Order: sequence, then structure tokens, then C-alpha cells
Amino acid sequence: LLFSKKIKLRKKGTLGQNIDHFFNFFEILSKNPKTFLAITALTAISWLFVFVSVKLTFMAVGASIPAAVILALQPIAIFFGLIPFTISGIGTREPATLILFSGMAPGASILLAAFIYSFFVAFLLPLLCLPFFILNLKYSFHQKI
Repeated sequence: LLFSKKIKLRKKGTLGQNIDHFFNFFEILSKNPKTFLAITALTAISWLFVFVSVKLTFMAVGASIPAAVILALQPIAIFFGLIPFTISGIGTREPATLILFSGMAPGASILLAAFIYSFFVAFLLPLLCLPFFILNLKYSFHQKI
């Protein structure tokens, strides 16, 4: 959303058009290296935030899991949370975390860390962002009139 004014995004189209547009997106980014760098930097900061959050959560419950293991396995747990089976991945990310990190700490510690992480990521953070979402909706509605 931050870069939507620099990169024209299409809303509708056939599957073939959308696939073509997906690959054209990389061509557009290659012509705008500053935009590409900004998107890459924001993505790296986002993943750093995820890593630090997970590491601190494991430390808070007394699970000593190496940083390299978290870097390797947490994206997989997040991917399981993206499966459109439940709301915000609640109920899919926790068992995935338990299975992926089993054997490295007691199961209760891993599950508690997964629930704490899910509480902050899937509940508290969206709740804190809700006023900005409502404000954006009001602004968008008035812009269309």
C-alpha cells in the first residue's frame, strides 16, 4: 500500500492477465531501484521483528532455542498459519510450531510460546491497528464522493 502510487496495481482480470501482471511487476521494480530497495528493506525489518518476537517469546517461557533454528523453522510455522482454515491462522500455527520445535524444549513451553506469539500477532496487533483502519475507510469513502 505504501508504494501503490508508484506502481500501478490492477484490481481485476483473467488468470492469464494476472499472471502476466505478476511477472510485469518485477520488470517495473527493476526500473525503479529505489522502490525495490525500500520494499526489500521493509520486508527485512518485518522479518527481523518476527524473529526477535519469537526469540523473546521462547526466552520468556524458558525455552532455549538457537537463533538459527528459529530463522529456519518459524517461516514454515507462519506458512501453516496462512492456510485459510481458521481466522488469522489461530489453531494451525500453534500445532505447526509445536511439531517443528519439538525435541528442542518441553512441549508445554513451546505451545505456550506459540499461544503468546499468536495472541500478539493475531489478536492484539490487529486490535491496535483497528482505529487506523477505520480512519482509512472514512478517508477513502470521502475521497470517492
